[in-house]
Amino acid sequence: MQNNTKPSLTTANLFKNKPDLILRTMLKDTRRGWTGPELATALNISSAWAARVLATLEFERFATRDGKRSQGRVFLSNVDNLKTRWKLSYHITFNRAFSYRVLTKNPTSLINSMAKKEGFKYAVTGQAAKAIKKGRAPVLPLPVYVDTNNTPHDIFTLLNKLEDKYDLIPTHKNPNLIILDPHVGEGVFFDASIKDGVWCVSDLQIELDTNDVRGGVS
Repeated sequence: MQNNTKPSLTTANLFKNKPDLILRTMLKDTRRGWTGPELATALNISSAWAARVLATLEFERFATRDGKRSQGRVFLSNVDNLKTRWKLSYHITFNRAFSYRVLTKNPTSLINSMAKKEGFKYAVTGQAAKAIKKGRAPVLPLPVYVDTNNTPHDIFTLLNKLEDKYDLIPTHKNPNLIILDPHVGEGVFFDASIKDGVWCVSDLQIELDTNDVRGGVS
């Protein structure tokens, strides 16, 4: 069954914050159908939010619902088109970026050590993450998402602390470490995994961060 009623959530807002997390959850296993209450429970969001996102996916022909509207499960049905629309709505340059030169030859070891000592979450992205996942040395500069939500710091306070304590040198010329403040929040860490002791974003986030639909590749 297809929903033809125009939803209150715009398509552009599908790729931000809570809707973003719903899309990532559904894309992790496209064979599975979801109901609004199931997504609400899984992601700790309101059922109303989940219902709005599912209705928008149906209206935009990105998904279909089986059974009765109020009871049926929603399945993604046009994944390639959905990803293309996502890439047109997002680019890695939307994130606030802070470029550094670090003295160590291994920025991955440094970011891992800093995260453990200072208590923040991180994940490598872009071509560097792709290389790490394949067991190869990462491409530099190393782009790294940093999450300060579980720390007493905002991004600027944390960066000042890291610069003073770990000799991070701000630079716009030949950086080997780029710290990213996530534009879409916690979604970039969804389904992150560890490889050889280094946290990397999901394959979906790598795909988004290296896309050239908008004319640029990270």
